[in-house]
Amino acid sequence: MAMSLFEHLEEIEDPRYARGVRHTVSTVLKMVVLGFACRLVAVEHIVNFFRPLWGVVGPELGSHRELPPDATTIRRVLEEIDRDRLETAFRIWTSRLVDGENLTAAVDGKTLRNSACQKVLNVFAHDIKLVLAQEDIEESDGESTTLRKVLSRLFEDYPGLSILTGDAAYSGRDLCQAIKEAGRHYIVQVKGNQAGIHERIQKWFEEDIRKRPADAISKKKKSPKEESREIWIVSSLAAKLLGCIYNFPGLQQVAFVRRTYWNGEEKVSEGRYFLTSIPSNRLSARRFLKKVTSHWEIENSLHNVKDKHWNEDKQYTTRVSLGCVQSRLRNMSLNLLRMVKIPIVGALQGLSAKSLHLLAQPVNALRWLSKI
Repeated sequence: MAMSLFEHLEEIEDPRYARGVRHTVSTVLKMVVLGFACRLVAVEHIVNFFRPLWGVVGPELGSHRELPPDATTIRRVLEEIDRDRLETAFRIWTSRLVDGENLTAAVDGKTLRNSACQKVLNVFAHDIKLVLAQEDIEESDGESTTLRKVLSRLFEDYPGLSILTGDAAYSGRDLCQAIKEAGRHYIVQVKGNQAGIHERIQKWFEEDIRKRPADAISKKKKSPKEESREIWIVSSLAAKLLGCIYNFPGLQQVAFVRRTYWNGEEKVSEGRYFLTSIPSNRLSARRFLKKVTSHWEIENSLHNVKDKHWNEDKQYTTRVSLGCVQSRLRNMSLNLLRMVKIPIVGALQGLSAKSLHLLAQPVNALRWLSKI
């Protein structure tokens, strides 16, 4: 039988000396994950919330002490935990959740602004809105280099991950070549960092847009005004020729996406260019447009949620390891919230509503989450 997240956390090695340990590392981790799932923002909030409930919640978390661990103890444990081991446990658990799924994932970097400005790379399955991975970005590396280093492990952990989408930071030839060599596909934005290709396709589409209608259109109502996205795709032959001229690996399609929206009373249009290794017989214009649009779910459904739900950018610490571990635990809580079904008739199933239900019933919350 597949292990739950809490069972995986019980296998994390305690970094402390055994002598004098009052609360196990698994108790601390499960307490923090549960607290984050209840939308408690900081460690102090979690401790204060569970203290009067500890006689009931503590045994469920594996503790036989009368009081919960204090905030100082929790921070020390989190700071000393092996981040790679925690990430491995998270991926093993998440891979079970997405087993059998054909995944498209967005990759994007984020700076943990109040955690010594540590940068991390997130991988987010935007179709099902689950976090797949988080990697720390070393000072000497950029986002693209970090992804290339961990690419083989990522595909090994998630065999169903077939497409990676990224902004212009991920349009490097070496990275795209590595993705193709792994038997997967890319969809990347191209800007001035690929100057030759960018200038050429700009000229193509300036003429193309005037000559013919878009290959696909999506519209989104924003009362009383409408937002639309249109996509134009050049022929496969032209895209392959472009790939040969500029030595761009596996290039099959080139697209221009125009977004039109209202900024107050002003109608605004902006355009972006995209490259993909997926041939047109496997990726239609409509699906191409949907993949491009869905990429930004990593901002809307991950980064923004963590900042608004848990004030991640306002959690100050000078200790890099502590900030990175807390960010990973928020990823765990977010995936739990997305997967849990509140067994209450008429219960709302949005993230905020779920958190309120869990906060109101912490013992039941623990039992519901421990099954996932």
